Amino acid sequence: MSNVIIVARCVLGPSLSRLAGEALRDVASRSGHTVRVEYPNPDLLGEELSLDEIRNADVIFTAVGSPVDEERFAGKRLVRVTRSRRVRLG
Repeated sequence: MSNVIIVARCVLGPSLSRLAGEALRDVASRSGHTVRVEYPNPDLLGEELSLDEIRNADVIFTAVGSPVDEERFAGKRLVRVTRSRRVRLG
């Protein structure tokens, strides 16, 4: 299976970021993928992705409502998940 990274950030706050990230993690995990979720929000005190994690990722999903630095994902398959899609997955 694939190494999947999910970047979840909601403009409405850290609790909704966590919900979005966990919903996407559940879908990917049920499909047998290895999943790492990053919450780029200081309130969540989450760890930032390491360069090795990014390098080893097969695909990166972003579920964000505000901008994140996507330059670090250059050369990777990047899928932007819309808000309406996140709601259907949850």
